[in-house]
Amino acid sequence: MPGDININIDLESIIRYSMDRLLGLFGHDVLTKLEYEQLNRLMRLAIQRSSFVHVVGMERPLPIKEIYQPTKLLNSNDRILSLKKLLEQTNDSIILAGPGQGKTTFIHWLFINLLDRPNWIPILITLRRSDSINDLKTIIKGLSRPKKSIAKGQLVALLVDGYDEINLNQRKEVSEILEEFSSLKVGRYFLTSRLYYDIISLSGEYYNIQPFSKKNALAFLIAFSKVYGSTFVAEDLLDELIEHGFEDFTVNPLLLALVCILKSGTLKTIPKNTIGLIRRAIDTLTFRWDEAKGILRDTSLPLDGEDRIRCLMRVAYSMKQPDDHEEKVRQEIAKHLELIQVRGIDIGRLLLEIAQWYGLFIPFSEAHWGFTHRTIHDFLAARYWVESGKFTPDRVCEWNARAAYAACLTPDATNSIVNALRNDSGVFAVAECFFNNAPFYSGQVAKALEEHFEKFKETFSINLNPGKITAYTAQDLFTLVSDELLDTIFDQSLDRSVSKSRLLLRAYALAELKKRGTDLTPSAFNRLRITHAGTFIFEVKRKEGWQEFTVNDMIPKTDN
Repeated sequence: MPGDININIDLESIIRYSMDRLLGLFGHDVLTKLEYEQLNRLMRLAIQRSSFVHVVGMERPLPIKEIYQPTKLLNSNDRILSLKKLLEQTNDSIILAGPGQGKTTFIHWLFINLLDRPNWIPILITLRRSDSINDLKTIIKGLSRPKKSIAKGQLVALLVDGYDEINLNQRKEVSEILEEFSSLKVGRYFLTSRLYYDIISLSGEYYNIQPFSKKNALAFLIAFSKVYGSTFVAEDLLDELIEHGFEDFTVNPLLLALVCILKSGTLKTIPKNTIGLIRRAIDTLTFRWDEAKGILRDTSLPLDGEDRIRCLMRVAYSMKQPDDHEEKVRQEIAKHLELIQVRGIDIGRLLLEIAQWYGLFIPFSEAHWGFTHRTIHDFLAARYWVESGKFTPDRVCEWNARAAYAACLTPDATNSIVNALRNDSGVFAVAECFFNNAPFYSGQVAKALEEHFEKFKETFSINLNPGKITAYTAQDLFTLVSDELLDTIFDQSLDRSVSKSRLLLRAYALAELKKRGTDLTPSAFNRLRITHAGTFIFEVKRKEGWQEFTVNDMIPKTDN
């Protein structure tokens, strides 16, 4: 099958085979020793680099043929093309996407596939390499020499990755080289670039890489788990991402890979919650990614990465929806620049660089700008809300993701959680606080949970029968609760007179402790046994189904 080559076992044979094809193309007898060595190095590096996928933060690279998901491209006529259809086109191709959306992975996959197709001679150039432009010049020089014509039906595929990763003068030079290549009529070039970079003087067909579909995301998770030796269940992880508001992350290969790394537990420093993952994503996209690739992007603006993120924080806070008018965005940025006493900044240029470099905030239309990820928008807005001193839990009107993230970013989220439980019949914000390990006093939160269910009785049901309690609530956030809070909830449920809300909390706290295999203390068990007979049954509806147990099932192991 074309493209199905064993890159792990026979790398040297592939390099020799590829070099023979290149030599046949350029003419072995006319190459200088230096040119031969240059081409051999270029082909060797291209095969080695394209054979694996390596994400910043990943402990080890993964074989591309094990992890790659079929890329779909959208052309200027809104037509979706597969790789096969792309190769059937006759025009040069300019492939665009935002940060982390798979440009380099796609061009590497294209190269690996074309190595095994006899009618194509692929040459891969990675522009971030310091000698890449000299390599391009050598290739054009070799193709321009008088020689026998290329075999009928054979085409050169010049794959050029990272147009956005070189400076303006270098981009002009690369464009001139690609124009010269096109004039030779020996094949096609395939050029990748981030969105919002001016592609200078090139007239190829433009394609946009399409986001991962849910099917792509699931296949990626399955492949990652298998190849990386992870223990997570792909379907469950995908559901978890969507449930916790990470649906935007599932369409971006980079962010999805960061999630996989987090779940694999190979790097202990990677955070394991929403806030931590967003911090990691922003850190990767704004500070670490270019650094890891050895890229220093040109700018004439005296603003570092932190200044640019703080501009985005202010903009995010001012926007209630993911996008807004450009004029309003400019006004908010101007306010920040005035506060930090920086003058003479071209705001239009700053916005363009933010779109080019980070991919977090981009033009949605001619007059609108917006955030590419809802979670990143909410997180940046929450950071500004807290750091500006404007966040006051008592005055929050809506306990949404932004408010939840703000609570998590404070030194003490107790008042926030209490207010959310008191004023909102839903528990989304509270669940986010639990999931993100927000700091709080367990006694106050346990009491607030009881008051919440007492106030919003429509959110649960309790059926009392002789010797049995059947409890149900759709607000089962107890899987996110710490052992300490579960113990506190249970203790407080036995402290006062019986009420339906206390019975609900008692049943769910016990069910979760039983599920975790966490023992009650002997004194806590004795209190439970005094309240309910040993054969008393608790039946609790959980997300995975009904959970049933008796008081005797809670006997501490130390008592056995």
